[in-house]
Amino acid sequence: MTTALQILIAEDDVLLAQLMMLQLQQQGFQVEWVADGERAVTEALSYRYDVVLLDWQMPGLDGLQAAAMLRQLGYSRCLLLLSADKVESPLLDACLLKPFVLSDLLAVIGEHRVQHHSYSVSAELKQQFIAALAGLQRQLQQACLAGDEATIRTIVHQLKGSAASFGAAAISAEADRLQLCWQHQPIQQSQLLLLSDLIDLELNSAT
Repeated sequence: MTTALQILIAEDDVLLAQLMMLQLQQQGFQVEWVADGERAVTEALSYRYDVVLLDWQMPGLDGLQAAAMLRQLGYSRCLLLLSADKVESPLLDACLLKPFVLSDLLAVIGEHRVQHHSYSVSAELKQQFIAALAGLQRQLQQACLAGDEATIRTIVHQLKGSAASFGAAAISAEADRLQLCWQHQPIQQSQLLLLSDLIDLELNSAT
């Protein structure tokens, strides 16, 4: 009997982590979750996990910093980075792009015996996502009023990486377009109008 692969997820977005855990558990993997890089390092060094999946932008110790610390300590097992933007580093076995796609992870770890499940988001998780989305919209509005570009960028980055996983692909796509645009020009708040409209549409459709 084959032993189930042990996977550690380090992800500060609680809803996205829950969704990833559900998908991986349905494939027969044993999955644990931590919310920050410091705990990811501690758990990884227990050597209970075959694969460690690190979100890049976590508060405190981010995914790359956690990977660097683990490699410095001689950790040689599979380290994967989960990011909304492509990242290349000799510290990593691979970088997986958000929104999380299960087949991408399976391809990297060489797991080809995929069990087919319907990965529709549960009503409870969807409701929690909608509540979180409403909170992000309020934070985005406050950041715009305060001219807080760092917070605007952080929220847009988060939406790019997670919204599509919960069925809001248009929000992720627009967030991605904004990030690409801001690589070449400063933020103009008028550029956020479409994103705001898409969030409103998603929130209204849930009521």
